[in-house]
Amino acid sequence: MYRGISNYEFRLLPKVARNWNLEKGILEIIEKKMLTEFKIRSTPFIDNMPESDWGWMALAQHHGLPTRLLDWTLNPLVALYFACRENIYLDGAVYFAICLNEFDISETASPFDIKETKKWSSPHSNQRLASQDGLFTVTENPLQPIDTGIKYRVIIKSSAKVSLLKTLNSFGINHCSIFPGLDGVAQYVEERNRALYGEHDLEAIKKIFEEGIREYEEY
Repeated sequence: MYRGISNYEFRLLPKVARNWNLEKGILEIIEKKMLTEFKIRSTPFIDNMPESDWGWMALAQHHGLPTRLLDWTLNPLVALYFACRENIYLDGAVYFAICLNEFDISETASPFDIKETKKWSSPHSNQRLASQDGLFTVTENPLQPIDTGIKYRVIIKSSAKVSLLKTLNSFGINHCSIFPGLDGVAQYVEERNRALYGEHDLEAIKKIFEEGIREYEEY
């Protein structure tokens, strides 16, 4: 399993533990409160209700709510994409981990009841999780960086990020495929046209535009 980070100095902490200067007990209370509120307010928008806190937490995680879940992928190219897509002027990294035991959620009713760090191969209940070939790690203490099962870390130099993103795009790994839906399409189109940012040469702009038209017609 792999995880890509856009700044090699980032620690392997779930979102709920980042920039929250709180001790573990208070953080857990807030996390539970946020998940409960998410359940209440998201109900009108959900066709198939999750059957447990595990399902609710996975759903909330992939809609941006801070949780104790940490995203990983079984696809190293997806991890490489996440290492390159942001902080373009900073070195990124890709982590490789093995030997993490799988949670049996039938034996652990809630993610808040766990006592160790394990992986959780959640059912691909939404398009995003499926397209990213995603899974999670879950830990008893979100404030403690994950170190269980980490085998090595590959540094991705900032100078290589743009080139790597272009290569990944040729393999179909881009924002549009990683984040299916209109939001992903819009972000993908923006990224594809970043070559125009700050460009003042009219002829250069026309050339880029004409190349885009040809590519669309061929598609």
